[in-house]
Amino acid sequence: MKTENQAQLQIDFTTPVKRIMNNTESQIHANNNELHFSDQCKRIYDYMLSGKRISSLVAVQKLAIVDCRKRISELRKLFNVPVKSVWVDTKKKKKDYKEYYLELTNNGTNQISIS
Repeated sequence: MKTENQAQLQIDFTTPVKRIMNNTESQIHANNNELHFSDQCKRIYDYMLSGKRISSLVAVQKLAIVDCRKRISELRKLFNVPVKSVWVDTKKKKKDYKEYYLELTNNGTNQISIS
């Protein structure tokens, strides 16, 4: 049974989302790659939906996505996905990094806790 803090997000990643860029060259690139970027968002979303955390390094190694930070930002802003993040302290100077995740309920089902 769902509580008011749980939701099942139904996201249509097949419909291209218009991204507004800050210069002409970037806008042309975004327009030419709408479906590709939406697919990257879906792959990151599915990865986190499985209960795993993702970082920039993991995105490159496991999903072949170079700029996961941009896709995470799009998941948050364009698709309204409540992606959370935490800094990972590596105990080394300037080596800390962010991990992104979904706060899931029921051990990795597609029930996302919305707070």
